[in-house]
Amino acid sequence: MENFKKRCVLEALIAEREGMIAENKQREYLQQAMAYGDNSFFILADNIRTICKEAPGRMTIESRHELFQRRLKELGLFDKDSDYDGLVGKWVEELSAVFRDQGHSGCSADITLAVFNQLMKEWEAHDED
Repeated sequence: MENFKKRCVLEALIAEREGMIAENKQREYLQQAMAYGDNSFFILADNIRTICKEAPGRMTIESRHELFQRRLKELGLFDKDSDYDGLVGKWVEELSAVFRDQGHSGCSADITLAVFNQLMKEWEAHDED
């Protein structure tokens, strides 16, 4: 499976898991039986692990961070005349360093980013209300 399709499937599985959790929480609040048991979550987790195992060989975590630093410089994101006076480059570099230090490789990075992005969307939607 090519990377784009794999990422889409992975994000769909994560979204499905989040929906299952939300449904269970709502039912718990309403004092109703859970819609999804442990087995449903185990099956979903197995599907996520399978997709992650199929990922092609990736660069090392350190070389990924070095690539990010190089690309940020090439894109001029550290320049004073770029957005936020070059701070966007600094911020992305810091995020890359956190990912490196936490040891995120392909799959854990994808999951972490997908959850973070989902939470940001929810926060932005809540902020607009």
